[in-house]
Amino acid sequence: MTKDQQPRAQQRTVLYSSEANSDARLHLGSTHYSYGIVAQRFAAMFARGGHRTIAVTAPEKYKRLSDIAAAFGECAGMPIHMSFRATENLRPIPAARNIAHFAWEFDDLKDRELVSRPITQNQTHMLSLMDEIWVPSTYTLDALRRHGLSRAFLVPTPVCGPDAPVRRSRRAVLDTIGLVPATPMLLSSGLSRERNADLLLRSATGLAGLPQIAAWQKGEGRVFLTICNPEDLRKNLLGIIDGFLFDLAEGSRDLLVVKLVVPSTEHRLGGAQDEHLKPRYKGPVAEYHPNVVFISEYLDDEEMGALFSLADFYVCASHCEGHNLPLLEAMAHGTCAISTANTAMGDYISDDTAVVIAERRYHGLVPGLMAEISGITPSIAVASRHDVARAIGAAKRLRPDEYRAKADRGRALVLERYSEAAVAQLVAQRLRAVANDPRRPSLAH
Repeated sequence: MTKDQQPRAQQRTVLYSSEANSDARLHLGSTHYSYGIVAQRFAAMFARGGHRTIAVTAPEKYKRLSDIAAAFGECAGMPIHMSFRATENLRPIPAARNIAHFAWEFDDLKDRELVSRPITQNQTHMLSLMDEIWVPSTYTLDALRRHGLSRAFLVPTPVCGPDAPVRRSRRAVLDTIGLVPATPMLLSSGLSRERNADLLLRSATGLAGLPQIAAWQKGEGRVFLTICNPEDLRKNLLGIIDGFLFDLAEGSRDLLVVKLVVPSTEHRLGGAQDEHLKPRYKGPVAEYHPNVVFISEYLDDEEMGALFSLADFYVCASHCEGHNLPLLEAMAHGTCAISTANTAMGDYISDDTAVVIAERRYHGLVPGLMAEISGITPSIAVASRHDVARAIGAAKRLRPDEYRAKADRGRALVLERYSEAAVAQLVAQRLRAVANDPRRPSLAH
């Protein structure tokens, strides 16, 4: 139903605020950058559903309905305010129904604070200021309800738009991203940053020019893909790289493509590995692996669809996740997943839909995680490089019919639960509940 066809009584004014409303390319890899991506997905869904959708930068300044009307025109019914922000930055609109979309991948929230510290650091308090909380996974839902936040509901981020993703042909893939530059894994702590960058620039080539991609075109090699912010230690990037290399036979044509999520404010082709990957080794390192390549350029939606279609397997070895959009997007494109099944992934990763990476749980093994703000050392799942290697080996041994069955079941599950159509139904249910809810914000004029 289009906006013009939808009855006015069903149309709503949806105000939304996020960490960043400007060009997403400038925020990739920065703290909280994913909130902007999620906000864009929901805003597009609301707009396609016929709702008036407006981005606001300072929601707290709209104290009354008259303030909203003066800024954006009269509203049909009570306006909705969706907040896509970290808890410390949540700011309700007094004259609207306030909904926070919140992903959390740890057991504990910060629910106490010293009198000398700002109340904004108390996650439970800040979330309680909102009328509702929408979460993308049952893991987050359970965590919030354990902390007394009963008005939390499962409404995940749409993984794809109104149309299901189409897996591209090999020729179409290379027509779209064949010229995207890739650099082999090549870094040394014994060389200067400038020398490392120079070597990478000299060794860069378009994807289509890689010998492994030539073999892939002939069906003689497999492409593995992972996408991550290299500064995010949850992603276990070195475990993925080492696991892939452990299982790599001499002369193999298999290729691991690592798409780095880093800001596009400068040319990073030569410097991304030195700046973002070398520090992960915490000591001397000298690595050269032509079967592992890095892409650091920004790719638009069409190019990302081609990248997902390039991959035979998507590899995720995350210690914890609030939702994991790249993994879900890969599955929606028919790419077979090799993944851990902890936290949010427990909703969609199983032996039926993926090759599952074994893992064990430890306390405090990875420092600097967001969970530390709760004052409690988090327990996280850990897949070692050996676990990753065993899973990749099992994936390579799948018969064609077994591979296709896992990929097809994964795609079907994602489209059933996380497509825009599926999420729009959940949103419609919540908006009907809002309309019938006697709890109302103050609508003072």
